[in-house]
Amino acid sequence: MPTYLVFLLGAVAGAIASTLAPQLQRNARPILKEAFKAGILLARGAQVNAVELMETFEDVYAEAKAETDGSIAVHEPTARAAARKRVPAAARKASARKAATAAAKRGAKGSRKRAVKSGTVEVA
Repeated sequence: MPTYLVFLLGAVAGAIASTLAPQLQRNARPILKEAFKAGILLARGAQVNAVELMETFEDVYAEAKAETDGSIAVHEPTARAAARKRVPAAARKASARKAATAAAKRGAKGSRKRAVKSGTVEVA
């Protein structure tokens, strides 16, 4: 489309809008006001629904928590008893030996001297 034609259409549209502007303003203002009212009412309705939904979730959460509190109390002594169980002495000694051996290997890593005695390797 040629540029002068686009300019001409724009000028005509501007002239029509300027002559009809007072009428459009008088008629558009009440419509715009009604649209804003509808938006405000819609927002209030959404807020009310959100609050009701939140209260429902809180109620369900409180009910679920109340039901699980009783079952946790039943299992809690069992968990404490399991935590208090002692490891057998043999297992404690074996664990201590492993830890000491690992610490010795880490400490003497650069300057190890190995001696072979009766088929075993010792760290000197």
